[in-house]
Amino acid sequence: TCFGDHHVIVQTAQGPSVGILFRFIEGAEPDLETEITPLGRQVGRLHVLMEEFPEPLIRRGKEFYIDRYISILHDLDYQSGRIDELADFGLELWASMERLPAGFCHGDLHTGNMRQSGPDEYVLFDFDAESNTCSLVDVATLCDCSDFNRFDEAAYSQTMGMFERFNQGYRVEREISDGEIAAMFDFIAIRHYELIATITRCQGLDDLSRAFLDEQHEWLMNWRNLCGRKGLG
Repeated sequence: TCFGDHHVIVQTAQGPSVGILFRFIEGAEPDLETEITPLGRQVGRLHVLMEEFPEPLIRRGKEFYIDRYISILHDLDYQSGRIDELADFGLELWASMERLPAGFCHGDLHTGNMRQSGPDEYVLFDFDAESNTCSLVDVATLCDCSDFNRFDEAAYSQTMGMFERFNQGYRVEREISDGEIAAMFDFIAIRHYELIATITRCQGLDDLSRAFLDEQHEWLMNWRNLCGRKGLG
């Protein structure tokens, strides 16, 4: 590790776990602003390579991406009207994803899960969320310019700009359909459902305040309205 250790002990909800160092990666977290195009090509290569992977992969569906969060809201006795709104929005979002072809995705593809080891060379890690769901998941995650807690309409155009630069590299290896591009904005909302549920599974319900849930409800409803105005809702 960075501190010279060969293993780490991590406390989880299931008890202590031991992580053993396999290989230390020299390098630093890539700067997304400057590296987005070559990163796009590497992600494209990954997706094409995994099309030939011979073993079955997990298929993550609506239960994983949407329903876990809705279940958490019921467990917390959150406002029933808002739960219904989020459940309905979740149905809309997942209907968009179901129209897309299945494909490999890393599942948590942000720059914190990669190291730049040289010019246009990146090492990807933390594959615990990988699945055979939809390759668009990785595209949307990496190109997302929105703030998770603060809604800003400018994030829509910023994300599209980031995607266009990403796609300059990605399309060298693989084409992205118009349907996938449109669904990218749906997955940005889906990631809110999924991330909150995943973090809560690790940390417990006590860390979810009512103010945070209200903030997330407002963010998601604003995103729904924004995408509707853009003709993608």
